[in-house]
Amino acid sequence: GRVPNAPRPAGIGMRVELNSRREIEVKAIHRNGSAERSGSILVGDTLVAIDADKVSGLPMAAIAQLIRGPKGSTVLLTLRRPSPGGASEEIKVELTRGTPSFFLEIENARAASKLHELKGHLVEVELELDGLRSVLEQSDLKARSGARETMAAQHRQKTLQDLIESCNAQVAEERRLRMEYSGRAIDAETEAEMRSRVRELHEALTRVEVRLTQVMVDLKSEQSTAMDLREFMGQEMSLTASVEERLRTTGLRIDALTTTSASEEGLLQGQIETER
Repeated sequence: GRVPNAPRPAGIGMRVELNSRREIEVKAIHRNGSAERSGSILVGDTLVAIDADKVSGLPMAAIAQLIRGPKGSTVLLTLRRPSPGGASEEIKVELTRGTPSFFLEIENARAASKLHELKGHLVEVELELDGLRSVLEQSDLKARSGARETMAAQHRQKTLQDLIESCNAQVAEERRLRMEYSGRAIDAETEAEMRSRVRELHEALTRVEVRLTQVMVDLKSEQSTAMDLREFMGQEMSLTASVEERLRTTGLRIDALTTTSASEEGLLQGQIETER
């Protein structure tokens, strides 16, 4: 007899009967059973073998005993299916033994696992989003700092250009005086005064030329710094655009994960309520 408290054997969710040709024919497929879930068995198929055991000539009780077994175990059925031309084809189908509630428990467990996985992904995406926001904030601060430095460099550049114009004006004045005194008939005192003035202008011109050289060096340095800052600003703008795009994509991922998570949770709850 049956051992007390032993698990009840489970079937595969279909009913078979002996037909007029003495064949074991599938008469019904039960809802949510293993046979229906497989989608491979049709009413009217005839059973040829169960695992390695041929069923021809076996009593129905023996066939039922071969079909049934522990929940979760598998059984290989060999079936014959009639075709419209009168011939028949032989198919093999492996099924898992179990009741509808057994399969529902498995699906619930899978749904719960998937829901847990989705929530984990959601946490990861939110952390990534926080990181991207931090990068964007840092980039914005760098961009503002770079803009201030660029404005300061442009101001220094204008100051140096004004100094160059002043130096050029002094050079022009020296040339004007040379032209004014050239070709004149002058006395010795005037000539001495003129030579002294020219010497002073020449010394001033030399100082201007030295200063001008230094100014040009400083100006090139400032221009180089300004170009570096413009390049930095371009990189920061590109980085900002990239981060903003990643933020948009991440936001879409969060929306999709949230929707999927809610759907999975609703489906799981519905299955649990159905089982109850």
